[in-house]
Amino acid sequence: PNSVRGYNQNQMGTVVYVVRSYDTVPGKAPGEVYYRANDSTTTVERFSPTGGNTLLVGSLELRTPSPVFRDLAQLALFVDMGDVWNRGRDTLRLSDIKVTPGVGIRIASPVGPLRLDVGYNGYPRALGAAYYIGALQPGSPRVLRCVSPDNDFIEGVTTSGEDCPASFAPRQRNTLLSRLTFHFSIGQAF
Repeated sequence: PNSVRGYNQNQMGTVVYVVRSYDTVPGKAPGEVYYRANDSTTTVERFSPTGGNTLLVGSLELRTPSPVFRDLAQLALFVDMGDVWNRGRDTLRLSDIKVTPGVGIRIASPVGPLRLDVGYNGYPRALGAAYYIGALQPGSPRVLRCVSPDNDFIEGVTTSGEDCPASFAPRQRNTLLSRLTFHFSIGQAF
């Protein structure tokens, strides 16, 4: 609510997805099988942000008295921008910076302005590694398997020193409401 308001907390940077299903794809050799999540049909069970060690954030906000209840309420128009990345591993490009516009209302209260902001996020969901957690057969232990679309791990088992590729993109948001992010807080954004 105090940075890039078109995103919910921990959703702007890179993420890892845990999915509910995967497809099996025959391997190169007899008996080899690859597990791969399908971008258009696989349901994401949860995600986990991987974060970064560097943050760039900027905001422009115009506040004006409300046409009604001028002493009690303010209207706001804002544009936020920013990105999160790992300095030393990733390079920030100008095209990576996310810009999210929005509107808000501030209501005066004894504890500070009560703030409702609605940010618009027109960006596709971030690519990330996809994993499946489960038992392959009844009674066997639950294991973590890489199911990213571009993985080359037999049965999704990663080998030492290799990462699951960040090639999975969850189904994209198609409605205006799904692209809006709502934030309620006390105090000004900055």
